[in-house]
Amino acid sequence: DDNQVGKRSDWKISATRKLLTILVDKKKENSDFVLSKKVWPEVADHIKQATFYRPSATQCREKFYSLKRSFL
Repeated sequence: DDNQVGKRSDWKISATRKLLTILVDKKKENSDFVLSKKVWPEVADHIKQATFYRPSATQCREKFYSLKRSFL
């Protein structure tokens, strides 16, 4: 849930990899894939199913853009 907005979360490497893998897979499935607000709840659900980590949609979005800023 998004009640954790503003809280910093400690992302494990495995959860970060899962986040990126999900986004890459979505892009492979649909070349017109666009990061929109509706994508993040689905990404959060995938991470929750695949890991012990329970990020909100907002935390997933913030993590992605934080990584993007770090590497670009």
